[in-house]
Amino acid sequence: MTVRRTARLLALPFLLLAAVAVPAAGQPSGTAAAAAAAASAGADFDNDGFADLAAGARFRSVGGADGAGSVGVLYGSSDGLTTARGQLFTQVAGADEQSDQFGSALAAGDFNHDGFADLAAGASGENVNARAGAGAVSIVYGSASGLTTTGGQLFT
Repeated sequence: MTVRRTARLLALPFLLLAAVAVPAAGQPSGTAAAAAAAASAGADFDNDGFADLAAGARFRSVGGADGAGSVGVLYGSSDGLTTARGQLFTQVAGADEQSDQFGSALAAGDFNHDGFADLAAGASGENVNARAGAGAVSIVYGSASGLTTTGGQLFT
């Protein structure tokens, strides 16, 4: 019983994001809808033939840092998306800091040409040296077991 409730709770942020990201028919998309839509990326991160989904929660508090942000990943299966191997990432190769907004933009592609889709996650509020809110991009690489922070990179 506890496992089922946990799975539903883990899926809830993704469902809420999907509801916000798609404007109603006939309504203009607007900046808020465009920003929400930019915070999700679909690809096959584990190269198993099923589409996977990454969704950003850029305002999520992490370890007491308000607005540090995170990215949740659901893996596809023959039955559709599942929480069975779901993952949650926070800033890669950096510290979780207030207002980083990790997950504010996501993109997928095979950045290292190994046959697995990789994930780029923006942190639009990341401070770089003396520049407040300069921003950064973290790369999480795909593998047969899914996305991994091993070898992950941070670009500023």
